[in-house]
Amino acid sequence: MVSTMLTFSAQVPELPFGLTAKEMEATSNGLKITGTGNDVPLMGSEAV
Repeated sequence: MVSTMLTFSAQVPELPFGLTAKEMEATSNGLKITGTGNDVPLMGSEAV
């Protein structure tokens, strides 16, 4: 019952590089977001 009062949904805009947000969790340090992606440039001229 309490969990339904504390649960919310959020629309996430389309992410670049084929990234997909899979899970979001509130922690004492902030928001933890878990996701996946393929061929994601981490640094260099392709990164934006």
